Amino acid sequence: MASVITDRIGRARDAFKLFLQLFSAIAAGSYWLSGRAAISPDNKCTYVFVSDALVWLVVVVVAITVYEALRSWWGYREALARFDGGNFPIPRPEWKALRADIALAFLMVAAGIVFTAMNPFTAT
Repeated sequence: MASVITDRIGRARDAFKLFLQLFSAIAAGSYWLSGRAAISPDNKCTYVFVSDALVWLVVVVVAITVYEALRSWWGYREALARFDGGNFPIPRPEWKALRADIALAFLMVAAGIVFTAMNPFTAT
């Protein structure tokens, strides 16, 4: 029982680790490529669009993954709370248990906003 809950919580943490890795790769690659050589204005617009699109794709996919992991955890806890087969009652899930994961979701969105606002390809 505890291992199932731990697994469901771990999925959200693993998704955030994936976000950090992918976001870092996109940001570092954009910074590196923007400083390599003179990029024509047409290519610069393409690079801005592609790098922003990749960042927001990562944000959306990881946010959905985190949401699904939390929804799964919440449903499992609800099912356990309804089950009355032991000597100790299992409490219903509470929203305060999701604070860290909600904060991670806001952090991912903030990182996407900051990257879009400060895209290395838009720097002069």
